[in-house]
Amino acid sequence: MAKKRVLVKFSGEALAGENGYGIDTQILHFISEEIKLLIKNDIEVAVVIGGGNIIRGVSAAADGVIKRTSGDYMGMLATCINGIALQEAFEHAGLDARLLSAIDMQEIGDSLYVVLSVTWKKGVWLFLQVVQVTHTLQPIQQEHFVLQK
Repeated sequence: MAKKRVLVKFSGEALAGENGYGIDTQILHFISEEIKLLIKNDIEVAVVIGGGNIIRGVSAAADGVIKRTSGDYMGMLATCINGIALQEAFEHAGLDARLLSAIDMQEIGDSLYVVLSVTWKKGVWLFLQVVQVTHTLQPIQQEHFVLQK
């Protein structure tokens, strides 16, 4: 029987909890325990997280002081912050997790494009949705989010 796989997408706002902004560690704990249940049931998991709990690029650029492209990059960095938080929560729950980013940040995660050709046999893939569809940036192709065996 083939292994089951699931891709879970969380908005950044989901991490904010009742505060409406920032990162609520109780939410991180809840998410990591839910992902842990999936893995215990022999389901391979990939997670994509947004960054709207910290900043939204389009909102940052709304009045024209910040260029839209810079606003989008700010949103990408917010996504990276959330990715680090989720990776920490997964590891705290005893899960193996790999943080993948389309922005090269060797100190915090692996390059999405390098790792796509590598098979990783355990844990949670944590994708950062750091390339957004805008008038200036190209999206990551959908097949990049499909786990390959």
